[in-house]
Amino acid sequence: MNAQKTVTDLLNEQAMNDVYLYELLEKAQKNYGSQLFGEEPARLEDKEFADILRFADILSRSKTPINKNVALKIISVLYDEYMNNNAFKLFSKSVLTKLGLFPSISFVEEKGNDAQDLEFVIDGGIKREIQKTADGKHVLTDQQFKILNKMMNSNHFSFSAGTSFGKSFLFDEYVERMIHGANSSQNFAFLVPTRALITQVVNDLNEKVELLNRGSKDRQYKIITSPEVPLLFAKNKFIFVFTPERLVSYFSKENPVIDILIVDEAQKTISDDERSPLFYHAISLAKQKSVKLFFASPCVPNPDIFLSLVGNSAEEVSRVQDLSVTQNVFFLDFVKGKAWQYFDFISENESSYAELPLPWSGVNEVFDHFSNKGQSLVYCNSVGTTLREAECEAKRLPADKSPDRVRLAKFIRETIHEQYDLANYVEKGVAVHFGALPQLVRNRVEDAFKSGVIHSLFTTSTLLEGVNLPAKNLFVLSKKVGRSRMDQLSFRNLIGRAGRLSKELSGNVIVVRSKEDDWSEKTVSDLLTKEVCPLETAIITGDNRFYQNIGNVLLDKPLTRKKVSIKEKRQLSSYATIFAYQQNARVDSVLHTTFAKKNPDMPEVLRKVEAIDVPSSILMSAISIKPKYQQQIYVSGDRYSLPTTYDYESCSKVLHAMFDYYNWSEEEDSKKLGNRQNLPYYTVLMSEWLNSRPLNLIIQSTLNFYSKTKKKICTDYINWVEFDGSNSVHVNSVINDVMRDLENIVRFTIKTYVSNYMQLTDQASSGWGDYLNYGTNDPLIIELEKLGFERYVAIELQKKAEDAFVMSENSEIAGVTKEKLAAISFSHETEQAVSRILLG
Repeated sequence: MNAQKTVTDLLNEQAMNDVYLYELLEKAQKNYGSQLFGEEPARLEDKEFADILRFADILSRSKTPINKNVALKIISVLYDEYMNNNAFKLFSKSVLTKLGLFPSISFVEEKGNDAQDLEFVIDGGIKREIQKTADGKHVLTDQQFKILNKMMNSNHFSFSAGTSFGKSFLFDEYVERMIHGANSSQNFAFLVPTRALITQVVNDLNEKVELLNRGSKDRQYKIITSPEVPLLFAKNKFIFVFTPERLVSYFSKENPVIDILIVDEAQKTISDDERSPLFYHAISLAKQKSVKLFFASPCVPNPDIFLSLVGNSAEEVSRVQDLSVTQNVFFLDFVKGKAWQYFDFISENESSYAELPLPWSGVNEVFDHFSNKGQSLVYCNSVGTTLREAECEAKRLPADKSPDRVRLAKFIRETIHEQYDLANYVEKGVAVHFGALPQLVRNRVEDAFKSGVIHSLFTTSTLLEGVNLPAKNLFVLSKKVGRSRMDQLSFRNLIGRAGRLSKELSGNVIVVRSKEDDWSEKTVSDLLTKEVCPLETAIITGDNRFYQNIGNVLLDKPLTRKKVSIKEKRQLSSYATIFAYQQNARVDSVLHTTFAKKNPDMPEVLRKVEAIDVPSSILMSAISIKPKYQQQIYVSGDRYSLPTTYDYESCSKVLHAMFDYYNWSEEEDSKKLGNRQNLPYYTVLMSEWLNSRPLNLIIQSTLNFYSKTKKKICTDYINWVEFDGSNSVHVNSVINDVMRDLENIVRFTIKTYVSNYMQLTDQASSGWGDYLNYGTNDPLIIELEKLGFERYVAIELQKKAEDAFVMSENSEIAGVTKEKLAAISFSHETEQAVSRILLG
């Protein structure tokens, strides 16, 4: 029997079925768009204004997400025009209180909303007390509080929510409460998609950990980002922040137990890219070791899939559909010379939009117009497009050499190169953001954007990987993510970066079409109105003969399709190695169980796999390398001894050996490691990297190499020309290649192969794996990086303060003379890091 409807339920039902509500909502949104575009709006009549506020009040009392979202949309779209209106102050504060959006209440109060009413004073006062954070500094939203309570009472949990929900903030609060409670002896780990996110998570945690440690002498936590626990911190408890490869590396050694693993941006575990097998492998290992798993993802309709992926009960899930911030979406078509505004909540199954005048001739004029309406993020997808668009914008603007911008530009020139264009951009308030930028530079750029020193930030898909850089305005210049078209999930995740909880009630999304083959109004309409499709993974479904192809890889047979991308080949190869590891280690998993059901060649595959002599512990650590190569090396008597020197000649020998042993001509990209002619370039990077050379000197050495060898480069995707060291475009192209290849090729791909070879040939003591990972063969610098210092900072510490560190017989840092450190003058970044990690 259905529960009897309350008066509030009936009023909400009546309101949501009232055509008048949608007429008012559309008019209010049109007014917002007209004002934003500098047009004269058709303002609401007094009665209309009073009526729409009454609708908002009624809907805010509902328990249905869509009703509450309409109420928030009404308040957010009216805010700029009516923020000083007394009636609006009263209604808006009442609505936000009923919605439980306390960060937004703080925002409107800071903007002068001093309205008081007994109802929401009492209601808000009770919630503020119950829902305040552990440190008492913030108040959780209603939905955050509900999710937190579910997490606190679960052994595993998965939830999805909008991009601006505050998922990372909620996880930090969860960890703090768990440490405060009876489980203060537990170790926690955060799993993030890329290195770029490690620093963000660490920075978010730092203040909480510092306060926690200050309140207890017996319970001291350290934040660790290295897969090896430093000797100096051995007696502490830990909060680890790992990428998948670091978590796998951590599990491969004798390390302290991880009790709880938190996976933010969980959709990456099954996304269509080369890293998803590694993600799956990492969380499968965690499940194998009885680690409690908690997942969060943006906008995913079926968050239970992540629990199903590791064989956990799919009951402990929650999907939050309540909005925290709304978005106002516009489409500017400079090909047709038209503009459209899209309206929220007007039609259930199809897009509702209206054409607007397009008063600008190009995107740069739009940037000018919006520069007075808050900071802007500009999504460009690829690094090349991001740099070109930023350059185009920066060239138009006059230099405004404020002290903050001058300092940032100087730092970039000193850290990267004196001709690096980013330094010129930041002097004009423009910057770029992509994964290969050095972490210290990325940190400074992010801080400058957050503080307002940078007003326009051009970015790649790092925004979709969870980098927390929301802004009032988001320009979307590309319909692609990588080489693929943007789907509903990526689009919703991306546009959710417009508008910041506690900073705005809404954000503006401006989708731009500048060329024929880009966006269309239908594409934007479909992305906005169609439901996000439930996520699927071939690990569960077995689609596209997934398990047959894994078996074919292991049996060295052709794949079932002739046309298979390099990306898919690598995915299948990685899953094949994971299966081989799980079989030989006798690990029960969804992958292994489903393989047995869906691959008719299971007996033959098992015979092949069980004939592999490579220890499962080695297979576990190198899933990107086919078992057949590992087997050949392991059983071969012809073994190459890794050198004990790290000059150009030694590195060249190592690369050529890896090229032959692992058949790079077949297995690697012919534009990179798959072409033997490219090895001299990687040898330069590798030898400089291993010898502790700072990035700016590595870049200079590489530029010299290009000039000396008359190496050809391509800067326009078409023509190859001889490198010219006096050409700034050429210089910047090489700089970006160096930063990308150090991160992706030297530090990951080459390191994976060399580490695997070391294990297979009993040469682990040679240290080459660590040297490639940390970018040095100096024991002190390696140990400093393990403590949490960036390579740039560790090199400075080694040069200026070597005698402040006491080393053990095993070349580990056993002690620190804090007085010596405190007396030395360091750079700003090093001084901050020393204070946080060692002196705090």
